[in-house]
Amino acid sequence: MEAIAKESQFTRKTIYQYFTDKEDLLFSVIIRGFESLFCTLKNAVVNGNNGIEKLKHLTNAYFQFYKDSPNTLNLMNYIGYIKPTAENSAKRIEFNKVSEQLAQEIAKIIDEGKADGSIRTDFDTMKLTHSLNF
Repeated sequence: MEAIAKESQFTRKTIYQYFTDKEDLLFSVIIRGFESLFCTLKNAVVNGNNGIEKLKHLTNAYFQFYKDSPNTLNLMNYIGYIKPTAENSAKRIEFNKVSEQLAQEIAKIIDEGKADGSIRTDFDTMKLTHSLNF
């Protein structure tokens, strides 16, 4: 926290007014990253005419997000390393909500593609969603 305080030009005391500990701060950064990614992906799929085009736009947007914000994406991958505690349970719930919204959006696109014939109907929507879930 000392290094973070120094880099952000705040005192540790100021940082602790907003975050209970390092895990709380990390959770906040990760949640913000996922919210940004979700917004980026939602904006990308509006240009698709069918399900498969939307999936292509979605994957291209994900790759662009990585190119533009590699450090954020790397931090987002640390979500599994944050130990669950009573102090971060609200952040974990908030993260799960954003993660679920992302999965629902992907599933919706897959189902749309199945309906319009651009995605094979023999794929299990949820398995395919989780294989694409970022």
